[in-house]
Amino acid sequence: MLRSALLPFRASKVALNGSKPDRNTLAYNVAPGMNSSFNHSFAPTAVQAYNGTVSVTSNDPDAPETLISVSGTGFTHPNLIVDLEDIEVSLAWGTSAERNLIISNDGSRVLDFTIVEATPVEWLSLDPTEGSVSGAAQTITLSFNAGTLAPGDYETTLNIGSNDPDQALVAILVRMTVTNEAPVIALPASCSFPMDQTYVMDFTPYVSDLNGQALSLGCSGNVNVNVVIDGMSVSFSSLNEWYGSEIVTFTVFDGYTYASTSMEVTIELVVPETPVLDPITEVSPDTGVGLSWQPVQYATEYQIWRSLSSPVSGFELIGTTTDPSFIDALTHDKAFYMIKAVNNPITKGSSK
Repeated sequence: MLRSALLPFRASKVALNGSKPDRNTLAYNVAPGMNSSFNHSFAPTAVQAYNGTVSVTSNDPDAPETLISVSGTGFTHPNLIVDLEDIEVSLAWGTSAERNLIISNDGSRVLDFTIVEATPVEWLSLDPTEGSVSGAAQTITLSFNAGTLAPGDYETTLNIGSNDPDQALVAILVRMTVTNEAPVIALPASCSFPMDQTYVMDFTPYVSDLNGQALSLGCSGNVNVNVVIDGMSVSFSSLNEWYGSEIVTFTVFDGYTYASTSMEVTIELVVPETPVLDPITEVSPDTGVGLSWQPVQYATEYQIWRSLSSPVSGFELIGTTTDPSFIDALTHDKAFYMIKAVNNPITKGSSK
């Protein structure tokens, strides 16, 4: 501000050294006892410090020229730059991974930022969640953990707030896809065992799961084969003394996905033991020859054979029975008997 006392004050010019006179030169008069104000404007064109002098020349006999020092600094506002618009990862069940998010600033002032999850989730963590960026960029580590999450898509939003006047908030979509590998079951083509036994098979070597999940077994299609599953131990047995072959389908389940395969289960017919004849004690022309023997397991019937010439040859079938006894109505001076326990089509026999 310039003041005039008793005489008119005339400034010939007010100029800023080093600037264009047509833009920064001003001529004006100040009446006695009055004052005049003028404003300086500063419009830097680069990020740097500026220094200059305002020169005031007038008809003041005591101060024909007055110099005023002026200075200023040019700067740019903080400018938030995020290298990703969204983040997507795909993880197998039970695995984890890390991704990086880069925050940079090409403004000359320090950028201050904070990161907040719009919806907090357990499967994502950030480090750090706040900071300042001036020259070097800031790396944000995003840690993903599929853990025991069910297969599917999961998402949240990261809200990045800053002192950038043009974009105070930037939203980043984060999506994680959890995948699950199906379990594997690869059984032998077949198994077999006698009908009078229980066959136990350990399925552990034949099933696997890439994700290391707990597996459970199941079966279907068995009608005559009894199947009992205890963990990975599978027991087979015959229902109602059945024998033959049956296709049984086994499934393995990891909690999310099934896999299956089939195996032929053969239950073998048990060959009856050789009957043991009791001593022949009943021989009568009236009642005939009484035969008896010990019962044989799995025998469906008994065949009675007789030879009148030799204990090793010349036998003829004279009857059948389901009981462990038989009466030959005919008597002979000499006779040899052979009893065969039958479980069609396999037989075993003995003779006396």
